[in-house]
Amino acid sequence: MKKDLGILMHISSLPSKYGVGTLGKEAYKFVDFLKQNKLNLWQILPLNVTSFGDSPYQSPSNFGLNYYFIDLDILINKGLLKEEEKSSIKFFDTLDRVNYEYQYNNRLNVLRIAYNRFDKSNKKFNTFLKRKDYRDFAFFMVLKRINYGRPWYQFDDEYKTYSKKLETKIIKDYKNAEIVIDKWPKISPYIEIEGPTLDEIMEVVYLLGYKDSDVKIVNTDTVYLEEGIDIYKEEYNNLDFSKEEINIIKKYME
Repeated sequence: MKKDLGILMHISSLPSKYGVGTLGKEAYKFVDFLKQNKLNLWQILPLNVTSFGDSPYQSPSNFGLNYYFIDLDILINKGLLKEEEKSSIKFFDTLDRVNYEYQYNNRLNVLRIAYNRFDKSNKKFNTFLKRKDYRDFAFFMVLKRINYGRPWYQFDDEYKTYSKKLETKIIKDYKNAEIVIDKWPKISPYIEIEGPTLDEIMEVVYLLGYKDSDVKIVNTDTVYLEEGIDIYKEEYNNLDFSKEEINIIKKYME
């Protein structure tokens, strides 16, 4: 029987100047080390997101990869992060163990900066969105954050049972956006999303599972033109508008 030799070591134990090992150059260097020493196995242990106890064996998800393992130097090389944006962040207090409190409180803020710079029209990213593999995990983590990190059975009652209505409400509230189904006379209903900035609107679009090509930045009069109706030439009464709707459209045209 052939025998093999290997090493058991978690990704978090790799050397790092950011408080926790990552899937960056140190991981590649370690694989080279294994090969040079004819070690064929690397048991890496679970890579799940950690929760209470900071253990991958007590995780909110079987499928969510721990985002602490995203390498910050790779993000810098890709232009998604600037050196100064992470240089003042405290990632550790001692070099011999991971301080998960620092990771939780500080690392996520740095990752959000990189995400906001990321090109959301990226083809691979949109393919990933279409698969919707992430949605259950992402939505649950938002609910967990709203409920102050408590386990599911301690969530407030309104958050314990999933529904599409709850998901839409959370996305709307979380992103400070307004989502409505516009139902105007003589044209097909459509989803309208309003928010403080275009980036925030587009993030809601992605969270809802849509992609860039599904979105149009238009006013109501343009929507009518696409349906073959020029509301500049038509009498409002002929289109069955209410007085309130007329006022809204006039506001859009200003």
